[in-house]
Amino acid sequence: MNSNIIDSFELKSISLSEQLITDYLGGGVEFYETYLRYFISFYADEPKDSNDKELGEENVFNKIDIIALRQQVIGVEKWFIPQKEPVKDVWQIKIVCKGFHDDIKCYTATEEEAQELFDKVQKYLLIN
Repeated sequence: MNSNIIDSFELKSISLSEQLITDYLGGGVEFYETYLRYFISFYADEPKDSNDKELGEENVFNKIDIIALRQQVIGVEKWFIPQKEPVKDVWQIKIVCKGFHDDIKCYTATEEEAQELFDKVQKYLLIN
């Protein structure tokens, strides 16, 4: 794989209503000439069963590393996602990839951060 990085974006620790981060190990999006890399690692308190909250929570290790070839990155979306108290509302950036089971989802705390990542993905899509 090509190791010439074009641009990058560092993801900060963001808790969601169903995923309260207890230890954030790092994450980000890296843009290369021929592919995009999304990666994140963290521990979070998550429901043992999302359909039965009375079962309580458990601390779960999450590690995601996704490589998408440049020609498979076909779009980007920005969404405001309200959360339940005490978690703060977040912004979601979806990087749409052809042939993937699901979009790559990144979360930011502010609209400014979301716009910065959105702009980087959009630029990446438009570079020949």
